[in-house]
Amino acid sequence: MPIPPELKEKLLPNKGGAGEYVFHTEKGKPLPHATFKRMWHRLMLASGCVEWRAVKPGTSRPDGILKQIKVTLTMHYFRHNYVTMLYESGIDPLVAMKIVGHTDYQTTANIYTHIKEEMLKKATVDLEGVFKKRAGKD
Repeated sequence: MPIPPELKEKLLPNKGGAGEYVFHTEKGKPLPHATFKRMWHRLMLASGCVEWRAVKPGTSRPDGILKQIKVTLTMHYFRHNYVTMLYESGIDPLVAMKIVGHTDYQTTANIYTHIKEEMLKKATVDLEGVFKKRAGKD
């Protein structure tokens, strides 16, 4: 399924340009993975979104932030959340698949479409209404 032209206009205005990356070097190139990872860990530490872990004796660089903490909010968490918000907004899963770059529809449909608690409660209330109607109690 090709990306609709309107969606391309919204999502890819700077493709290949210096503004393409959210996290980038001064020259607009992608930030090296290790640099980003340290930056993310420091941000999560400052936000209190970490679990402290014991550093085993003999570990190289035992004072390194990456060895001392485990983040509780990963970038992948935000990716899941974004696709869930697309789903809850009524965006077709095939379109969401294209937006996030999945090659397999099942990945988007089965893994990323987390249904939030509010949606489950609403479905329960709606279903209760159906049963009440059928039983003539409405």
